[in-house]
Amino acid sequence: MVTKCLSTAAAHTGLNVLVLDMDTQQNATQWGRRRKDINPLPVVRFTTENDLPDELSRAAQAGCDLVIIDTPPGRSTETPAAVESPI
Repeated sequence: MVTKCLSTAAAHTGLNVLVLDMDTQQNATQWGRRRKDINPLPVVRFTTENDLPDELSRAAQAGCDLVIIDTPPGRSTETPAAVESPI
C-alpha cells in the first residue's frame, strides 16, 4: 500500500517514477495493470533480485527521478538485494 501511495503521489508532482515489484504475489504489478487505462504513471514492472541491477541501470538511463522497490513481507532474499543495490 505504501508503494502505491508514494509512487502515485510522486508521479502526480511530475516525477518520472518506476515501481519495481519484487514480491512474487505481484500485487503492485497487478495494480499497475489495472491503472494503465486510467493513468499509465507510475510505471510498474516485476523483477527478481537477479535482474534488479539491470532494471536499475535501465531506470537511470531512462531518466527516472524515483525508483520505489516493493519487496515481499518477512524474511526474503529480495529485501537485502533491494536495500544493498547500488544505483
